This record gives sequence, C-alpha cells and structure tokens, in this order.
Amino acid sequence: KLLGEVDFSQQVLEELLEKLKLRLTSIHDTVRFRTAIPTVQVYPQFIHMSEIWTGLQDEMMLLSNVNNLTWNLQKYIQVLDYIDESTIKHMIGNENILTDEARLEATTGMKIDPEGMQCEVVYPSQVTDFDKIPLQYLGFCAWTLVDGEGALIPGNPNMGVCRWKGNYYAFSSPSAAAQFGQDPERFVMMALSLAREKSELIGLLQLQEQIAAVRSMVELPIKKPEPIIKQDTEIQTELHPIPTYIDPTYKWNEWDLKREAIKFANLNKSITKSVQTQHSHHRISRMVQVAPVKEKQVQTMRDNATNVPTLQNFIYGLRGRKDDKQFVITLTRPIKEKSIYDTC
Repeated sequence: KLLGEVDFSQQVLEELLEKLKLRLTSIHDTVRFRTAIPTVQVYPQFIHMSEIWTGLQDEMMLLSNVNNLTWNLQKYIQVLDYIDESTIKHMIGNENILTDEARLEATTGMKIDPEGMQCEVVYPSQVTDFDKIPLQYLGFCAWTLVDGEGALIPGNPNMGVCRWKGNYYAFSSPSAAAQFGQDPERFVMMALSLAREKSELIGLLQLQEQIAAVRSMVELPIKKPEPIIKQDTEIQTELHPIPTYIDPTYKWNEWDLKREAIKFANLNKSITKSVQTQHSHHRISRMVQVAPVKEKQVQTMRDNATNVPTLQNFIYGLRGRKDDKQFVITLTRPIKEKSIYDTC
C-alpha cells in the first residue's frame, strides 16, 4: 500500500513538474524584453504557478510521511527477530507457525465449494482479467478479519472468490469461505462494526464509503445496549441547605494577590519614621499649664499691702520624646510686676 502511494505520488510529481516547466516558459515568453506588462497578463500566470508550487509541497509532505511510516514499520519488524520461540508457542498454542508463502502453498490446488453458500463463487477460469478484480479488504481473508478481531491474513484468490452485492472477497482457506458464505451479510456488517471500533482499519482497508453508508442503516448485527428504564419521581429538598457567605476581602484576580504580597514584602523592609511639617503641627495635641494671679492681704502693725506671686514650674518633655531629657519652664510672675491696683 505504501509502495502504491509512492508510485501514485511519482506520477503526480511528473505532471506537476511538466506543468511548472510549461508555466515558466509561458511567463518568460510574456515578459521577455518588455519593460511594462499589464497585470491582467502576468498575475493569472503567477497565481497558477503558485498553485503548482503548493501541489509540489503537498507531495513532499506526503513522501515525508510515507518515509516516516516506513522507518517505524522497520523498527517494529526488527523486534520480531528477538522474540523467543517459546514465547510465540505459548501465545499460539500447538498451532504451527506459517508464513504467507507457506500458507499459499498449503492451499494450492484447492477450490471453494459453492454448495450451501448464499453468495456466488467466481473462479479464475471464468474471468479473463481475474488479476484485475478489485478485492475487498485489500485481498485479506474476510472471515479471519472478523473472527480474529482485526487479524490480517492474506487470502488466496486462486481458490476462487465470493461475490456479494457486487463486491469480491478472498479467503485463506476453503473452510473460511464456507463459513462466510453461510451468512455473508452478517460478516460484512461485523467487519464494518469492527472498523468502527478500530478506526485505523478504515483507512488501511479503504472502507470510507461503506462506513458512511452504514450510518443510514437502522439495524446492524452489533450488540445493542440494554434499554434504560425511566420513571418520574419527586423529591423535596431545602431551598438553601448551606448558608451563603460572601467574603468582602475575596479577590479572584491573582494579580491583586501578587500586588498585595509585594506591598507586604516592601513593608517588612521599611523603617517607620515620623516627621512634623508646617501643615501638620496643628494636629498635634499640646498642653499648657498656667496659674491665675492671686491677691493676698497681711495685717501688721503697719498698714501695708503686698502681693507675692506663687512659684509655678512646668516640666516640658514628659510625653512624646524618645530620650530622657526634660526642660523646666518657670511660670512664676516677677515680683516687680505691677498689679491693677498700682495702676489705679
């Protein structure tokens, strides 16, 4: 299949290269020695050349994918050389290990018996171009594909092929063809159902059209799920079983959380300081202690009057200072201060 893709890609590349050569020649003949050329004559040719170049790029990608598939398949095939024979015997039991060539030799000379089969058997002697008949599943055994859940065993068309609804199916043995012929519709539908489960078989066995046609069919030979029993029931629950709580400090944006974390990190590295400015001194509380003037009289042998002020001191700096320095302010009035009586 990969070699067929490479051969088809080679044909496409030859056609694209020939178109590219002709287009370049046409552009050269159009431009040649002319200094000014109308866009109507040049642009369509460049657009066509870009389409050819895009096709060449697509083919390059296709060949690159085929190359990668080939290398990967080669790695998997090399693993088979290191598998122990005892392990293979444990997997397949007492069956003999047969290669494709040995299996074809074992069925050489055999023919499919058409008795009891619901489909028509076509032999190589009945058709002139028997080798050109398009076989379903790329010539792999149709019965083994279903019975082996995806096993790909090459069929032997020389025994004959079964025709069912315009399609031809090959088999690896006459017994496999006999079992398929008893109910071919069932095996065909089971193969499509298997392709649904293993989607890699759709592209490998070229089942795209058949899978698309099966979508519109109502009944398929596949296991249907058990019907679900439904019934109407009622249940009463509380309106709000869990009281709602709205966090006023909730933040859904992670950038807000990051911004707040940066602020806290900066605060840990900062030193708190206080500075008094000209505009902020009005907001500082201050206390001032004063003593009103007291008038006293003393009677002696001589009539006289005197007014002695009371000693008053105020200690400044008991609050709001970080050091241990205080200042004493003397509030005592001077003795020689004139009173209101002297002015009178």
